[in-house]
Parts: sequence; C-alpha cells; structure tokens
Amino acid sequence: MDPVSHFAGGLLIGRAFRLPLVAGMWLLVLCGLAAVALDVEYLAMLAGPESFLTHYRGVSHSIAVTLCVGLLLFLASLPMRGFSPRRGILAVVMFAAFSHLYIDAFTIYGIKPLAPFSEYRIAMDAVWFFDPIYLLLLAILLLGPIIFRTRGRISGWLGIVLILAYPWGMVGAKYWSADVAHDHLVKTNSPLAEAASVHPDFLSPFFWKVVSRNEHAYEVRSFNVLSRSLDQIPTLYEVAPASLMGRLAQESEVVAAFLSRARMPVIFRREGGDTTSLVVADLNMISATPWIKSAQPNGAPPMSLLVELGLDGALLDARMRYLGRYLSLEELPVSPQADASNASNPE
Repeated sequence: MDPVSHFAGGLLIGRAFRLPLVAGMWLLVLCGLAAVALDVEYLAMLAGPESFLTHYRGVSHSIAVTLCVGLLLFLASLPMRGFSPRRGILAVVMFAAFSHLYIDAFTIYGIKPLAPFSEYRIAMDAVWFFDPIYLLLLAILLLGPIIFRTRGRISGWLGIVLILAYPWGMVGAKYWSADVAHDHLVKTNSPLAEAASVHPDFLSPFFWKVVSRNEHAYEVRSFNVLSRSLDQIPTLYEVAPASLMGRLAQESEVVAAFLSRARMPVIFRREGGDTTSLVVADLNMISATPWIKSAQPNGAPPMSLLVELGLDGALLDARMRYLGRYLSLEELPVSPQADASNASNPE
C-alpha cells in the first residue's frame, strides 16, 4: 500500500485514542509516523535501483523491525508532557505500526514477517499496490470532522474498522469475482478457463484482472463486478523468455533484483538501428481497467525495467523506471551506452 494511505490510517488510529490517553495532537503525529515508518525502504532508491529492489518488502516489513519502530517512537514520546498513561501510549503506537504490516499482507507483493530469519512471505493478493478507493475512504474520515467542525473520535474508530475490515472485504470480492469469471470462461469454451487466476486492479473491488497463461503469452481480461461482465477479447502480453531473463540476470544485478520480485514478468520490444530496447514489467503493475487501459500505450509502465541489447544480443544497459506516466516504445529514452553503440556501427 502507498505511504499516504498508511499515514492517513495512522492519524485515524491516533484520533480514536487521543482523548482517553490525554495525549493531545502529539498522539496523532506519533501514530501517523508509526504507520508509515516501515516505508523508509523507499530511501534505498538513493543507493541505486538494485538496492531498492533487493530491500523492497523485505526485512523492513517484518515483525522484528515493526517492534523496534514502535518502541523507538514510544521512547521519543517520553520527554513530552501530558502523555498518560504511558502503557496505553505504547500499545496504541504499536497498533499503528502493525497496521502497516496488516494492510500490506493483503497486497500483491505481501510481506516477510519473519525476515531476516526466514523468507516466508504472506501475500493475499487482494489489494493493488495503490488503492484509490481505500485512500478516498480514509480521506473522508480524516477530513470530514475538520470540514464540518465535528468531533473526530467517532471517525477515528470508523477508521480502525475500515483498516481491519476493508482487506477482508477485498478477499471476499476477489473469490466471488473468480467464481463468476470462471463461469464466463467455461461458457465461452476457453481452453485456459481452469488455469485462469484473478488479481486486484486499479479500481478493485469494482474491477478485477483475470489472467490466463499459455506458453508464450498472458491473456488478460477485465472483470466488471457491477455488470458481472468479462472482456470477450483478451489483451495479450508476451511472457518474458526464461532463457533470456536468466542470461540477463547473470549479467546485471539490476535485472536479477527486478526479476526476484516480479511475479508475472512480461516484455515489450522495440527493435531498430543497432540496438533492441526491451521493457521488462510485472503484469501486476499493468491495469486492465477499461478506461485506464485505453490511456496506456504499449510500452513502459511505472516500476518497469528498461533493457537495451546490441545486435549480437549483448547487454548494453539496464535501468529502472520508477513512478510516472506510461511511456510508449517510441518515447523511451536511449541510454548513452546505446548511443555509443549506434555511433560505432553506422549504417
């Protein structure tokens, strides 16, 4: 889940307990920081893409680190006046910190709660990495009392109910959508009906991504919950060839780190001149929601990998593309390494 949603959820938790603990506005600040602190891993971008990809949803999203974060923030509150009782403050700050782990366990990439001692991962795959509907509900609860000048404690408790119940509602919606989508595929005699899987999308729970795979491509359809309809014609995405990806992973730490977290790697190709540009993306990051998909060019989505190969297939460059709009293949920037290769091989 995105850091803004975590921070808003933490503020609501602090608001719910502010008066019983006689903690004032500082409790909101502490809980907000506790709920978002685990996303400090985004600072790893400063050390390079391989560092970020290696640490993303790793040890920073573990029980051990969460306990340390809650304890450190509690200790930071000790010099502040007006905080009582102290045990209650510790419990609420810990609750806010663990709300981060709880929500992220339901996302597509999940968490490693026992890291660094175990690689065991919990990923319920019911919530997209960014959920605008969840964020909107949090914003309404957070800003409503401020706009209408009403008491905010009730909105705080409603926020806690939302944090705890929303992910399980998404799990239920996902399994219901999977059953209905499967029936649609069976009625159309799709050979991949039994292998189809359902994944969250940008506007889940109203739209879900239905994915089937054959040897060379993923077939992706959008399931509309409101109309109970499924796309008749799928969008095809080329499966990233295992042999090519294996070779590139051996030659580049960035590629290896990216593939270690990509659950459904796909590629887009742009060939021309003396280089071949590949975009390696995780299908989880590509939306199938109709009006979102219509605005997406066939190119590089956010959080994808730009790879450039020479005529002989040698790796020239691999670099990470983080957030931002979708880029068409024609808009992809050419790296200095590829420019140098083109200059040394004039037509």
